[in-house]
Amino acid sequence: MAYQVPCHLRDQNIGFKSKDLMELTGAKVDVIERCSGHDGTWSAKTEYFNLSMGIARKAVREVMSIPADLVASDCPLAGLQLDQAGAAAYAVAGARFIPSKLFVTPKGCPNESPEMTPLAKGDLLPYEVYERSRDSFRKRIIELKQRRRLSVGDKVTLVFENRDTIQFQIQEMIRAERIVDPDKVQGELDVYNALLPGDGELSATLFIEITDSDQIERDLDAFQGIDRGQTVAMLAGSSAVYGQFESGHSKEDKISAVHCVRFCPSPEWIREVAQEGAAVSIRIDHSAYQREAKVSDEMRQEWLADLRL
Repeated sequence: MAYQVPCHLRDQNIGFKSKDLMELTGAKVDVIERCSGHDGTWSAKTEYFNLSMGIARKAVREVMSIPADLVASDCPLAGLQLDQAGAAAYAVAGARFIPSKLFVTPKGCPNESPEMTPLAKGDLLPYEVYERSRDSFRKRIIELKQRRRLSVGDKVTLVFENRDTIQFQIQEMIRAERIVDPDKVQGELDVYNALLPGDGELSATLFIEITDSDQIERDLDAFQGIDRGQTVAMLAGSSAVYGQFESGHSKEDKISAVHCVRFCPSPEWIREVAQEGAAVSIRIDHSAYQREAKVSDEMRQEWLADLRL
């Protein structure tokens, strides 16, 4: 068992009684003395929440570095903070936490309230509210996408999607088209929710970027077949995970410039990526385009958050 000890328990200097009790059962308990970033009500305040999540993710990574079957925290609030570090949903309208049970869960088991649950109508801001808050919403998403965007060479870019990036696209579509009919709103939700990663997945939108308008058709044709086979790989140490392209974006003689790509990481790949300072990259291996780009630590942390690690 990986057992996180909160700051206040260490300050009390009374020992780790819960650890002692668990060891009476014969369990092997590894202690992680790392702050969760909760600090009373500090982490629940809008202006401090994202900062607190950064602190909590460091604790989560340390917990996950231990080969344990269970993870636990001595404090329910610290446990909630650690749980949210990989699954917190934060809307521009204010702090909103996904409900969480006690942070005692077999590692590798699906969480009962994953972050990547499909968006529903109730998650969207009403048109008038979004219009008033659009500038701050856009600023937040632009900053988020900077951490989730990677150019692999000069012609291919990947943006890894989560609920925030998808909500932004839906809100912008509703705004641009002035969609108010509930059925049409649901239609947009159905289309964009399909871009969200499933449990244990990472999902990216891949853009083939052609800047010369006179050469669009020729240059796009050169990418025929990129959506078949092991053409896009996420590399971490000696492990590789290959992207699976969504069907329907190419024909025998035509290929789309935009694709949805899903990655299903293996436990070995996840262990490599979870290491602090891990060397991670994305490689494209296509007959007409071979490029590789290093993944930033910020993007690596975004991946770990998507995978609830």
